[in-house]
Parts: sequence; C-alpha cells; structure tokens
Amino acid sequence: MNGWYDNPGETGCIFTSILPAWSNINLYRIAEKVKSKLIFAHVRATTGNTSTSESNCHPWQFGSLMWMHNGDIAEFPKVRI
Repeated sequence: MNGWYDNPGETGCIFTSILPAWSNINLYRIAEKVKSKLIFAHVRATTGNTSTSESNCHPWQFGSLMWMHNGDIAEFPKVRI
C-alpha cells in the first residue's frame, strides 16, 4: 500500500493492509510521521473474484528494491524471476 526510503542506499520500509485506505487509522498515523523524499503509494480496490491478502498488496520489496505496477503483466510465468 505504501513504501518509503529514508536515506539513499538503505532498504525501504513497507506498510500494507487489506483494509481500505480511507478507513485505516494506522495509515493516517504513519502518514503524520513519515519524512522522505521518495514515497510509493498504491491504493486500489479488488475486482471480480480476486482474493485480497497482504502477500499480494503492492509495493513489493526485493533487497533494496521496491516495486509496484499498474495493470496486468502478460505471460507473467515467462518473466518471473
């Protein structure tokens, strides 16, 4: 749902939740305290019969990299690392 880097070269911090952003009190509390030059925010609603879990909430992190996308990734199994 949100991610940020405090200092260059450091690993980012990620906050995810399955609750809607507009009703998540923790998101408001975190937003008041975060000071960063780079913040990722990904707020979305589920569509169709999609299940919601924190493991499939953006952004994702791999080492010092943070990543999110908007939309589908065609033929994902072919590009999966």
